[in-house]
Amino acid sequence: MLSQISFPTNFSWINGLDIVITILIVLFIFRRVRSNLAFNIFLGVIFFYAIYLVARFAHMPLLTFIFDKIISVGLLGLIIVFQPEVRKFLLSLGRISPFANSGFISRFFSTKNISETVGKDYWMEQIGKALKYFLEHRLGAIIVIPRNPDHEFDLKESVLIEGNITCRLLESIFEKNSPLHDGAVIIANGVVQAARVILPLSDDDSLPRRIGLRHRAAVGASVFSDALVIIVSEEKNIMSMAIDGRLISNVDMHQVKKELVDFL
Repeated sequence: MLSQISFPTNFSWINGLDIVITILIVLFIFRRVRSNLAFNIFLGVIFFYAIYLVARFAHMPLLTFIFDKIISVGLLGLIIVFQPEVRKFLLSLGRISPFANSGFISRFFSTKNISETVGKDYWMEQIGKALKYFLEHRLGAIIVIPRNPDHEFDLKESVLIEGNITCRLLESIFEKNSPLHDGAVIIANGVVQAARVILPLSDDDSLPRRIGLRHRAAVGASVFSDALVIIVSEEKNIMSMAIDGRLISNVDMHQVKKELVDFL
């Protein structure tokens, strides 16, 4: 409780560091929820707590008692309400930690060899060829590439492929007459893992209203997992990417390849 916080009389550099870290954490959380419906809920919680403080300082016993009871179970309620944001926040912390795939500790102990690098170059080339084919033939597609192969996407209703990444395989999956055309393809561990995957839709109200379910699913997948999602629109015949809950529209092949390199 804010009312229970005691401030030191002798201000030291530790206290200053404490304040700076707290401000940075609040700003980090703010950036993660400001463009979402959760931000309005966050403001509601702050307003609710402000009323509680006023009631407490004004010595209103009945209101204070009611608010005390609500706040005592408030943390659990907030975790439930903000579950997607909490998940996204923890994923963001994991990505910037030194133990993440791109962190200096992970890179220091990395056991990658030349063959692995060559393998990634090969299947990145195959994905690029497939994307070019989709644009030339106005085919819609959505490709999900989780950074962590142990992802949590639900594959129960999907069709397991477990095939090597080739442009021909991707082209055949997203052909208009293919039974696997609807849904997404997941590429994990260097293989086309599954097709016709149903992705979680994003409820971000800041997304443009003109985008369809395919793009909302891509953004939802990038929030649900640490994945890079590539979307090809058959209506507009353009490519887009979703990463960390952000939708980057109308990208070219050079941008996609650069993002893939950085991502991997």
